[in-house]
Amino acid sequence: KKPAPDSVLEVLHSLDMKREDAVYIGDSEVDIKTAQNAEMDCISVTWGFRDREYLANVWGFQNDARLQIIKGQSGVRYGKGLAYFADSPKKVEKILLSEKEVDFS
Repeated sequence: KKPAPDSVLEVLHSLDMKREDAVYIGDSEVDIKTAQNAEMDCISVTWGFRDREYLANVWGFQNDARLQIIKGQSGVRYGKGLAYFADSPKKVEKILLSEKEVDFS
């Protein structure tokens, strides 16, 4: 059960995919925690359960990283994954097709 990564990792295994080749997309703090626990890239969508400001607070980014992710300019590295925000399905597509990132670690 989320936020445990078991079900996500099981799906990846059944698809013979590495977590580095996948992205977790969600709209809540539980989805963020699930992505973090699975050590996966995460796209937080803001048209669902929570808004951008709330989700930015859940991520806990500070200073430059917080500004970067709130503006949605690029991915921000956290541990072994990247965090993104998307305000529309078109933005999700753009993120998936790009390889931009900012490393604030």
